[in-house]
Amino acid sequence: MSDKFIVRRIHKLLNFILFFSGVICMTIFGYIYFQKSNVQKNKSAFESTYSSLSPEELVNKYMQESALILKNQELKSIHEIKSTETESKSNQIKNTQTDPLDIPVEQQIAKDPSTISQTTLAEDFNRQSLQQQIQNIQSLEGKKQYAKEFMENARKNGYQITLSEDLQVTSIKQIRQPTNQQNNIELFESEPVD
Repeated sequence: MSDKFIVRRIHKLLNFILFFSGVICMTIFGYIYFQKSNVQKNKSAFESTYSSLSPEELVNKYMQESALILKNQELKSIHEIKSTETESKSNQIKNTQTDPLDIPVEQQIAKDPSTISQTTLAEDFNRQSLQQQIQNIQSLEGKKQYAKEFMENARKNGYQITLSEDLQVTSIKQIRQPTNQQNNIELFESEPVD
């Protein structure tokens, strides 16, 4: 009796496994069938929509759609940039405005008479003009040094250049080059190899 009981249990187990594997297979095949039918419906809808269009019209339509999408994206990005700029400007304005009462007395320059500058407008003008003269002298010396180097390089390349007082080129003359340096070839004597 126990053998029949075991055989029945195994038979029920195998029927159960067979039943569920059949259900799973039917589900998979049904899913694949419905996917194919959806693809065919979409394909037929696409073909019916665009079958009357020539290839040029179809390309133009896609180009117009993509141009519209790009334009929308550009407008969105410009809007985002402007909104962030206005937010940053408002934050800067908020940060630059401080209440004078919030500044400690040690940092308030106008309250301490010993820190008030006694310089006059004439002293400021004299200081600025002196700094400008120093810069002019330094730039003139730099220009003279450059002109000197330029003339030396020209002389090495076979030209004589004369400059005026304001460092403008007044004349250029070609200097005759020595005959042994025409091709910049140096001749070396060699000893015979033994």
